[in-house]
Amino acid sequence: MLKVIMKCEICGQKININWGNSNVTLCQYHASDSEEQLKDINYKNNPQFTCESPISKGLFISIFVIEILLIIPWLPFAGLSAMAYDSGRVWPAIIMVGPFQAYPLLILISAIISSILYKKNNYSLATIWAISPILISFGTLALFDIISGILNGF
Repeated sequence: MLKVIMKCEICGQKININWGNSNVTLCQYHASDSEEQLKDINYKNNPQFTCESPISKGLFISIFVIEILLIIPWLPFAGLSAMAYDSGRVWPAIIMVGPFQAYPLLILISAIISSILYKKNNYSLATIWAISPILISFGTLALFDIISGILNGF
C-alpha cells in the first residue's frame, strides 16, 4: 500500500488527511480559516501561523524546570544510595540503584532528544522523552520497593 504524506501549506506539519480543498493542502487546525483569509496572507516561513499549542510549550518547559529542581533532594539520596555497593559491585545493586544515580545524565540525554523532537513538531513524543528521567530514575526505586514489599509480606 502506498502511503502519501502531505504537508500543510501554512505550518508544514505532516498530515495524512487533507482538510483543505483540491487547491490547497491544510491541516485540521488551519482548515477552519476561511479561504479568503488564506489567500490574503503570506504564510510561508511565518512563525505566526503554526499548529503549536501554547500549552505544549509551557508544559515542555515546566517539565525540565521540575526535573532540575528535583536534583536538590536527589543529592543526599544519591550519596546514601552508594551504600548499596558496600558488598561490591553486584548486579542487583547496579540494576536497582544505577538508574537513580544516573538521573542528571538522563536529564541531559532526554533534553537533547526531546528538543530535537520538539523542533520537528512532534510534541507528544517530545513530552514523553522529557518525562522519562523521572519515570526511569524514581520509577525503578518505587518498583523495587513494591516488589520487595510483596516478597517480604509488606
